[in-house]
Amino acid sequence: MLNVAVIGAAGRMGRRLVANIAERENMKLAAAIEYSQSPFLGQDAGVVAGIQPLNVAITADFAAAARECKIDAIINFATSGVLETAKICAASNIAMVIGATALPPEEKAELQELGRKGAKIV
Repeated sequence: MLNVAVIGAAGRMGRRLVANIAERENMKLAAAIEYSQSPFLGQDAGVVAGIQPLNVAITADFAAAARECKIDAIINFATSGVLETAKICAASNIAMVIGATALPPEEKAELQELGRKGAKIV
């Protein structure tokens, strides 16, 4: 079973990802992350995605989720904090898929450096 976290879980793409993960027999939603002022904090990620409850509350603290939940991989569709999340993933040996666009060149360079050092980043 692959335990997956979705960052940007209440957004259009995040909701679709949550629903897709819930449909898979070999995947489980381990955490759902949103920005600190999101009106969806504390709500069940499945309900927000328009499916059955998944008993995964949306939170703003990815660092805590990385420590407390068994996360194998994350899918990040957030619009900010990509580099900070990547650093946490690299330190925790969590694979990362980045779906965010328009990252500044300096962040792209730092992500490439993390990858050269062994971080699992796509």
